[in-house]
Amino acid sequence: MKAQNKALTLEDLTPGGKTYSKFVPATKQQLQWLGDQYVYALSNEFKIGNPENTKENTLLTLEQINNSLQKANLPALKSLPSVSVINNDIPLFVFNTNGNRVVLNPFTTEIVSVVKTEKNWANQDYSAAGNKLAYTIDNNLFIVDNNGTSVQVTDEKDPAVVCG
Repeated sequence: MKAQNKALTLEDLTPGGKTYSKFVPATKQQLQWLGDQYVYALSNEFKIGNPENTKENTLLTLEQINNSLQKANLPALKSLPSVSVINNDIPLFVFNTNGNRVVLNPFTTEIVSVVKTEKNWANQDYSAAGNKLAYTIDNNLFIVDNNGTSVQVTDEKDPAVVCG
């Protein structure tokens, strides 16, 4: 039995070729694990599904996110944010918007934390367990809590020593 009757051309196989897009596998945007379920972005909503069956449900919509942002006096988004999933006791979405690091419970749409960030903060990493955000400025490590109080953890003067 033949798998195909047509020989592939350079246009089919070369990125940028006229028919290349027909042969690229489909991917789901922002596909991540949320516990033992998967979640991904589709248009203006996040879908959730179980790999054991094909049924998918809407977990969270852009409108719900914007309603939560409005309650926290933050500006609305025009499209879904790029989220990171933190799996703890309660899975959370973490995303940046308008200079803020927002932590959102996708099941309740409650904003758990908002931390105002600065442009010079690099290597940001949120800890759901402590509800704190670690970041670096130059070669030093800092931690900021939910109230916006920053604590400098290291004070390295030597630029060859990098923390974080």
